[in-house]
Amino acid sequence: MAVAGTLALALVLSGCSNDSQTEQPTTTPTAETGTTTETTTATTSVAQGPAPAPGGGDSVSVAAAQEALNSAARAVPNGRPFGLEVENRNGRKVFEVKVASDGNEIKVLVGEDGKQVISQNQASAPSDDVTKVQDAQVDAVRAVQAAAEREADATVSEIEIDTENGVLVWEVQLVRPDGSEVQLDVDAQTGAVR
Repeated sequence: MAVAGTLALALVLSGCSNDSQTEQPTTTPTAETGTTTETTTATTSVAQGPAPAPGGGDSVSVAAAQEALNSAARAVPNGRPFGLEVENRNGRKVFEVKVASDGNEIKVLVGEDGKQVISQNQASAPSDDVTKVQDAQVDAVRAVQAAAEREADATVSEIEIDTENGVLVWEVQLVRPDGSEVQLDVDAQTGAVR
């Protein structure tokens, strides 16, 4: 019986050893990737807690949005930004900025600090917004500022140029401190908030 107990113990231990060896290579890459991902996700969730709207997208300070718009404009010759969206990629906030340049549409990806241009790609066909931004007297940076003056504690999640009832406007999506979202239309000719 002692031999049977020893044999059973040996089988259990060798079984654990085999499982451990099988899991070790699998666990090690997963642990490195998983730990990094989990740490990044946990850090991101804590850092983003107050900024994004519940169930909604990400948002950033007015200053960061304006910096991203300016950085994207500088990255493209004759650049005029006409759209900005805050996105979360790989656990980091980035700005996707649409910029008009000599009749073309360039998508510029800017880092979360609003300063570093990560990439830029020309769209195969420009949207009609390229023409709209050429007609605007008020640029995207000023439109964000005008909207922020109306909603002082809000953060920015998106901006785009559009026509509302025949009037060219900047649609500025803001997130209030309580998480509620509001869209303010800023007249692209006068800068008045509508």
